[in-house]
Amino acid sequence: MGIVERIKELEAEYARTQKNKATEGHLGLIKAKLAKLRGELLNEENSGGKGGGEGFAVSRSGDGRIALIGFPSVGKSSLLSALTDT
Repeated sequence: MGIVERIKELEAEYARTQKNKATEGHLGLIKAKLAKLRGELLNEENSGGKGGGEGFAVSRSGDGRIALIGFPSVGKSSLLSALTDT
């Protein structure tokens, strides 16, 4: 079984698995395997001397969240204000 077939198989398993708290770990493992296989596929294509190959993209969804952690009075709010122009 080739890499492409394994990727399709894992994508099908991901699609048919219910998404809830009990399956979060399993879905995370599937995502990790998919990322590893896609990376191997890209490395395989790039090492063939074909030049630049097509990559894959992760679609954006939802809101992003960040956390600024640090001691008091070190400029966390100032940094956030400067980055967001507020």
